[in-house]
Amino acid sequence: MEAAVEEFREHGFHGANTTRIAKRAGVSSRTLYNHFESKDALFEAIAQIMIERNCVMAPVPYDADRDLNA
Repeated sequence: MEAAVEEFREHGFHGANTTRIAKRAGVSSRTLYNHFESKDALFEAIAQIMIERNCVMAPVPYDADRDLNA
């Protein structure tokens, strides 16, 4: 999953390549497709993981006086 996250982060959805994802993960493309029927299905799984990760993060309070560059 981390290999897919990095691939989508670096190349976006349209530029992401399942062959590169499989190579990064150290598996064959066939193995990848045994778990995910398509790039869309893999992306949906990644999106769900990212949503779950976001939900467990501590909220960042808004401070209008805080310098964004600091």
